[in-house]
Parts: sequence; C-alpha cells; structure tokens
Amino acid sequence: MTKDKKHCKGDHENCDCTPDTCSCSGHNDAKKDLQTRYAELQMIGQQLQQLQKQMQAVDSQLNELTFNIQSLTEFKNLKVGSEILVPVSNGIFAKAELKDTEKLLTNIGADTVVQKTVDETIDMLKIQIIEIERYKVQLTNVIGQLQEQGTMLQKEIQHMAV
Repeated sequence: MTKDKKHCKGDHENCDCTPDTCSCSGHNDAKKDLQTRYAELQMIGQQLQQLQKQMQAVDSQLNELTFNIQSLTEFKNLKVGSEILVPVSNGIFAKAELKDTEKLLTNIGADTVVQKTVDETIDMLKIQIIEIERYKVQLTNVIGQLQEQGTMLQKEIQHMAV
C-alpha cells in the first residue's frame, strides 16, 4: 500500500514518495540540500578549470625561463664582433654586430632596466624559476584539495539521490 502526498507527513520509511512527488518539509529540505551540494560541485569544477589554466601559464613561464637560461648560456660563447639577430618587434629581426659579451641590459620589473653580467642574469632567472616552482607546488596542493572535495561531494550527491 503506497501513501500519497496527503498521507505523507515526513515519515518516508513507510511510503513510496519521492522528492518530486512529495511536498512535505523532509523531502523539500533534502531536495534543497541536494541542489546546494550540486551547486557546490559545479563551483569546484569551475575553480578547478581556472586553476588548471593558471597551471598551464605557470608551466609556460617555466619553459620560457629555462629557454632563456639556455640562450644566455649559448650567448656566453659568442665573441665581440659576432653577427647576431636583434628582435625589432615580434617576429621581426635586424642583423647587428655584438659589441659587448660581458654585460646585458636586463629588465628587473616595473619597466626598470639595469646592467648585469650574463651570469648575474642567469642567476636572477634561476631565482625566478625557484619562486615559480614554489608557487606551482602550492597550486598543485590547492588543486588536489579541490579534487578531493569534489570527489566527496559527488559521493554525497550520489548517496542523497538514491
């Protein structure tokens, strides 16, 4: 014998009602709780997407810094008077003659350029790599925590939906 909406007073152990067919507060609360959990899961999914984009940007920065260090290491082998290509704009180069192989003009941030040796510049880039790798570890930890929260929420949602 099944109970209809009129007879269900929140005692759902002995009835066949569902959150969609019942108007009692017990089912309404459960339905709202399920919707809240689902919204939380969607927010976590969006946060994870943003963090994964940040991780891609971090990886790109690390690759660029590593490439710059390799380029500077090769630059150390050049001799004064060597012909080099100097970037004029993105993808546009001019031929030039190298006048100094010891000193570089290095952007240290905030549009500030200072003179540094090649080795000083390489050391500066290595420090940047260390700082970015630390940030990457933090980012990885946050991603892991969010994934764990998402997994727990999925299990809760599956359990609640049954």
